[in-house]
Amino acid sequence: MVSEKLHYDPDEVYKKNMSPFEAVVVAAQEARFINEQARLGFLDLKGVKPTTVAMDRLREGKVKISVEE
Repeated sequence: MVSEKLHYDPDEVYKKNMSPFEAVVVAAQEARFINEQARLGFLDLKGVKPTTVAMDRLREGKVKISVEE
């Protein structure tokens, strides 16, 4: 589940039509959600940090992004 890649290449971000700032905000929100799910017992992180899981999910395209205007 956890990738070996320790950083998120800006080119990957631009390919997803996102700015690096948006990627950081989305990953932070996803990490908070993952942490809350683990705290409530719905998710077992097995020693992996929520931010790592969030970045992997973002990289794999598992996080859906919607923009409200």
